[in-house]
Amino acid sequence: MSDWPGCYWIQYWKFLHDLRDLITTEVPLYQASNLAIAKKLAELAD
Repeated sequence: MSDWPGCYWIQYWKFLHDLRDLITTEVPLYQASNLAIAKKLAELAD
């Protein structure tokens, strides 16, 4: 039972690390796709 807090913090740290990796890879892709969609909509509006 004494090892439980350590194990919990390791799991939590890994979760935060994975979340940071996800954000750093997904956000630029999301912004790029939004930009492409905005350009296409602007072309269609003309």
